[in-house]
Amino acid sequence: MEYPNIQIGSSGLWKSPPEYLCMPEYRVVDKYELECYVTDTGKIFVEEELFEPRKNCFLFVRPGQLRRAEFPYETRFLYFYLPKNECRELSELINSLPTWLPANAELAEFFDHLLDNKDCELRTMALLVELLYRLKEQAPANAPRPTYVQEGQREIVAAVTFMKDHLTEKITIAELAQRAGYSQSHFTHLFRKYMNSSPYDYFIELRLNAATTQLITGASLADVSERFGFCSASHFCAIFRERRKMTPHQYIKVRKDIDF
Repeated sequence: MEYPNIQIGSSGLWKSPPEYLCMPEYRVVDKYELECYVTDTGKIFVEEELFEPRKNCFLFVRPGQLRRAEFPYETRFLYFYLPKNECRELSELINSLPTWLPANAELAEFFDHLLDNKDCELRTMALLVELLYRLKEQAPANAPRPTYVQEGQREIVAAVTFMKDHLTEKITIAELAQRAGYSQSHFTHLFRKYMNSSPYDYFIELRLNAATTQLITGASLADVSERFGFCSASHFCAIFRERRKMTPHQYIKVRKDIDF
């Protein structure tokens, strides 16, 4: 098999903040999401199927699937992207994996080893492929498999990905709808259905999150406001406060104090 072109996204340890009790609406997954749970708490719904996290259980969710959660829970995670037309063997491997794998301490330890090497991209990819093969080999025959992807889900995933790749550019609903092959009204309907948000509000939220990340790393308020399409720093602060119920400075302090 040729060396896979896997694009590693975020990874690490995540625990639900105490103020979050649930994610009541489904969201469309836009990447491969691999999780291994640390606690015996919470509930995960993939499509309409319920999974109850247990320590060292694995969840593997694919782009286009719907998921939501009831907190609290804590999980190790690694999210990745697989470009279109990637090698067939890797695609077949991923398609063969179950959605849920019962507790497996040995695989959980291997996952920890993978995350410990996340700063080395080449080794991370090699360890990830090895882990995927082990998950396939050790999955019970009756392990739950992916369910049917509904009409429009993949198009909405593609739209969300396009938004994330163009956060510093002007994007219109007309452009997104045309790319998806729908009218503006039908595209907006599907987007609201799967993302529980209008395309405009979702794009603003993505921009706020990206701007916050850069503020945390030391970028100036004026720079991030201009970079992500806000009229001014005061405009950015007004929208931020409306959505986060606190100022950017207060929010960044809270984020830095949370131990993820």
